[in-house]
Amino acid sequence: MLGYGDIVLPGLFISLCRRFDHSLNGGKASVYFLTSFCGYYAGFFFFLLFSFFFFKKFTLNIFF
Repeated sequence: MLGYGDIVLPGLFISLCRRFDHSLNGGKASVYFLTSFCGYYAGFFFFLLFSFFFFKKFTLNIFF
């Protein structure tokens, strides 16, 4: 099951990166936000891909 450590805490980290970028660049999203955002979604995508192919019981039953 997915919990706070999988969705909520990375979401807070990404929002803090966005706020930090806005304070540095005057309203434009930059390096920290884009890097953390793309890294989180790539990691979540690979988690879904590998758990679908390698585990018998799929952990996210919401999508299937």
